[in-house]
Amino acid sequence: MNWYQMFAKGHHGYPQPEDSYESELYETCCMRCGIHGRQNGSIRLRTPSKAPNSHFIQPNWLFDVFLVRSEVEAILEFEGFQALEFAPVFDCKKRCHSESLRQIIISTVMPCAETAKLPKVTCMPNNEESSWEIPGPKRYSADTPYCGSIKYHPPSTLVVDVNSLKNAPDIFQTSEWFGSGGESHRITICSERFVSIVKSNKFRGLGFNQIEFEGHSERVT
Repeated sequence: MNWYQMFAKGHHGYPQPEDSYESELYETCCMRCGIHGRQNGSIRLRTPSKAPNSHFIQPNWLFDVFLVRSEVEAILEFEGFQALEFAPVFDCKKRCHSESLRQIIISTVMPCAETAKLPKVTCMPNNEESSWEIPGPKRYSADTPYCGSIKYHPPSTLVVDVNSLKNAPDIFQTSEWFGSGGESHRITICSERFVSIVKSNKFRGLGFNQIEFEGHSERVT
């Protein structure tokens, strides 16, 4: 069976509060690298009504978060996908939960991504990206601690260990983290069955790249 890396074709809306959404959305979060713990609250969006023609929506800055229209939720629930739940999305403009958008909660996280040749980023002083000059003010103070976690630059071609997929549900996320600077996310992987249902229903807003089982993950810059 083929497996696919799932990604959003566009990004719409901004999580709130803009300067501290991570600390309110997650149990823990490193403000320096963006690697975080479990989600413990609803995503709050400034304007959830963006992209009215898309069935799947991904907010800006949250590259492993997917929102769906209510009709998509109904079909995915009917199909009985395991390890897949739904949560409300808060509309900051209307000051209530959105009636048309729900967040997909992907509960399974699995170690599977091959990362040997991807550029590594360690959350520590003078790390692999320390020569980069990032303009603008920081969202954290100079004495904010480093967490020591490791992430990798996102691959253009993803290779996974096929043996790790033997008991995988139809949609899950890597335990490995990806990103640069202060952004971190997990890669979302889905089965051929999930892709087929999305395409047969002509749901818009998602793209899929087939993953490989041999060789090394690569990033083309």
